[in-house]
Amino acid sequence: MGRHFEVRAAAMAGSAAKKSALYMRASKEIYMAAKSGIPDPDSNLALRSAIEKFKGQGVTKDVIDRAVKKAAGAGDQEAYIAGRYEAMGPGGSNLIIDTLTDNVNRALVDVRTTITRKGGTISFRWLQFYGNWFVCL
Repeated sequence: MGRHFEVRAAAMAGSAAKKSALYMRASKEIYMAAKSGIPDPDSNLALRSAIEKFKGQGVTKDVIDRAVKKAAGAGDQEAYIAGRYEAMGPGGSNLIIDTLTDNVNRALVDVRTTITRKGGTISFRWLQFYGNWFVCL
């Protein structure tokens, strides 16, 4: 098949991975926006803004509809859980990390690994944050 096939396959795999990550992020954000209120974009401002945001990024209507239906109770009953972790970053900076996951233990391990690799530590005490500054992974 040759080198041309390998180059083309690698390019296709790279674009598929980016698209998959975008669709997953869109699905989670739309799901949480629909769960926070009525799963109708006309009456839920957060849902409408999330849908418009991801339509602008090229997310298909099918992905959006599945996320809204999932939040309304149809289909799989996989629930996403919002989590908040506090950390001391490099140089003593205080961080709040908001996560959205279906597995809290995996999210904690991922956050802890990322923070410790960069020279910080996870804190299990309240750092006097009032919700003004966020670092999202």
